[in-house]
Amino acid sequence: MHPYIALGIALKNRGHRVTLATCEHYRGLARETGLPFKPLRPNLPDYEADAAVLEQLLDPRHGPERLFRELLLPALKDQYADLHAAAEGADFLVGHSLVMASALVAETRRLPWISCALQPMAFFSKYDPPVLGPGRLARALRRIGPRPWGLVRKLIERSVSHWDLPYHDYRRELGLEPAPGSLLFGGKFAPLGTIALFPKFLAAPQLDWPAGTFVAGFPRYDHQNYPGSAALERFLGEGPAPIIFTRGTAVDFGARAFFETSVAAAERLGRRALLVVGRDARNYPEENPRVLAVSHAPFGRIFPRAAAIVHQAGIGTSAQALRAGIPSLLVPGAFDQFDNACRLQRLGSARILPLNKYSLKTAVEELRALLENSVYQTKAKAIAEFLGPEDGAGEAARTLENLADKARSQSRATA
Repeated sequence: MHPYIALGIALKNRGHRVTLATCEHYRGLARETGLPFKPLRPNLPDYEADAAVLEQLLDPRHGPERLFRELLLPALKDQYADLHAAAEGADFLVGHSLVMASALVAETRRLPWISCALQPMAFFSKYDPPVLGPGRLARALRRIGPRPWGLVRKLIERSVSHWDLPYHDYRRELGLEPAPGSLLFGGKFAPLGTIALFPKFLAAPQLDWPAGTFVAGFPRYDHQNYPGSAALERFLGEGPAPIIFTRGTAVDFGARAFFETSVAAAERLGRRALLVVGRDARNYPEENPRVLAVSHAPFGRIFPRAAAIVHQAGIGTSAQALRAGIPSLLVPGAFDQFDNACRLQRLGSARILPLNKYSLKTAVEELRALLENSVYQTKAKAIAEFLGPEDGAGEAARTLENLADKARSQSRATA
């Protein structure tokens, strides 16, 4: 959410009217930013009522299929209705790859639209292949070269080609032309252009990226109106820098074992620990004077005050950790996290410990290596200095304006 909020604020500051259409869960966050909000189905599953569903979505092997076929596609018609209503009076649409109704609404309303890529894996390039899982084979596959990897990609495309059949059926129902490709691959990108919301040092543009892709950098938003917490400020200021542990903001349920192990690892290392545990009350540890647990906190403010950051390598959390200039222990568990983690590791400021290998012994070993080797601190600070002047939201907003002008010119030429 934060990259889109940052882009929305940048556009608003440039004089545009912006509406944020997303899950009902984020209404409060939208209110905090001052951006108008429209609800968009499906909403996020409830971690208490739908615990089994959520556990299945996080399965590294089958989770993406379940996300696509059991959560997103069944809600496609509802999502289309919501977005069609939200787009009333709009003259441009900015889409997310998981909002499958973006292209449908843009075409039925004859709106120009652009797609966004939040992470390099979205492009699935054969020249810069993604890492698709936690094992050695997944990492080795990216080294086989463009031609063999092109064959791997075709096999993957063929194996998932049936996933989005309901989407193509609905296009026909709406009287739209057939889509140019699979929603998991080229079909999710807008013909007008795509904005990559990450820096080039994370993934340089490749020959097989969609035409008209612009790399803007990380958009920056971090709860500017967040009031802060006296207990959090007191904890950060009263002792040595803690290790910060989080599972991120999108998947923060069912992580009790992770946080229990993390507290034990910090104690074994003689370190204080700050846990950002999310919405699930079960994630809170037993009371400990050297540990503070909070449901949420602005990462941009707390990460620079850490000794190390342990996180899941989600793209938003990764961006905040890179900006903070603090070394990370990456604990990927699903989706794009494995690929993001490998890219951050190659930068030299992080180590990787997959979630399925995260134990007291391995966490202590990896954190000790991270904390005791000054190379990680040096690399992390250098990256933060490089990112300092970056204005990803501003660059994306200017590019969007240029694309809107291009769309208007094309429309006049064909009128």
